[in-house]
Amino acid sequence: MTLVPNYVPTDWVDTVTPVDEAHMDKIDVAVDQHADAINALDTRVTTVEGRPVVPTIVNGKWIKGVSGAMVWSDILQSDVSGLSAALTAKEATANKGVANGYASLDSGGKVPTTQLPVSIDLRWAGTYAAATAYKEGDVVIYNGVSYMALRPSTGETPAPWSTAAGALQSFSNALASDVALTNVNTFYDGPTLTALAAGTYLLVGQALVSRAGNAGFVTVKLWDGTSAPIAVAEIHSSGVSSGQDFTLPLSGIVTLAATTTIKISAEAGGSGHIMRVAGQGSTTPSPGSILNAVKIG
Repeated sequence: MTLVPNYVPTDWVDTVTPVDEAHMDKIDVAVDQHADAINALDTRVTTVEGRPVVPTIVNGKWIKGVSGAMVWSDILQSDVSGLSAALTAKEATANKGVANGYASLDSGGKVPTTQLPVSIDLRWAGTYAAATAYKEGDVVIYNGVSYMALRPSTGETPAPWSTAAGALQSFSNALASDVALTNVNTFYDGPTLTALAAGTYLLVGQALVSRAGNAGFVTVKLWDGTSAPIAVAEIHSSGVSSGQDFTLPLSGIVTLAATTTIKISAEAGGSGHIMRVAGQGSTTPSPGSILNAVKIG
């Protein structure tokens, strides 16, 4: 770095070059510039001398400030902002592939089967045979239904999900003959299931009604004849022409404490309505009034 401009001396010639103010000013300026440069250099040297002295290098260490001095030292976790917290939050490799830890990956990038939940390998075993020793996961067909063995077994005939009796119990009753809803606002009994044993039942049914006279509200209910209805359906037959049919569906779940009769009853707010066995005016009658029950518990 050049401290002062390069000085170009005057080529003095005796009795030729005048000793005048201009030449003398040039000498004064040059002297002043060099004096300023020397003073500045002295200030820079003083500043450099006041700087900390770098200690002798120690391999494998880092310089850090300690009490205002430079010291070769190890870098600690606490010297790096946030490092200790980040290391504490990381997942330790000791937790890989162990209980309450995290799963590892095999060479194919997948979780090894030994770290997956226990599963059942399904194997098709054909038609059920009582003499065959079946293993967990064997799948057989019996009476048109597929079953899977949950444990080794021999001679245990497959049974459908059911009540304690071991068989799915279902009941059905269709209306035997048409029922005229003669008296207005009077309930007439339709399809009925008698003597259903205590238990829980899924009930599904319908009343097929034909308008044969005046329009009015038609109400049907699924009940035991005395208690509150299990289900109710209602329609105004004004939108149905005389002689046309309409269906009122009913469904519900009921738990019976003792042997009980369940039925569908219907009433009409206008005369001339009929609860039908089957639909009218068709070579293939539509399903009529019917009640079904499946014991589910």
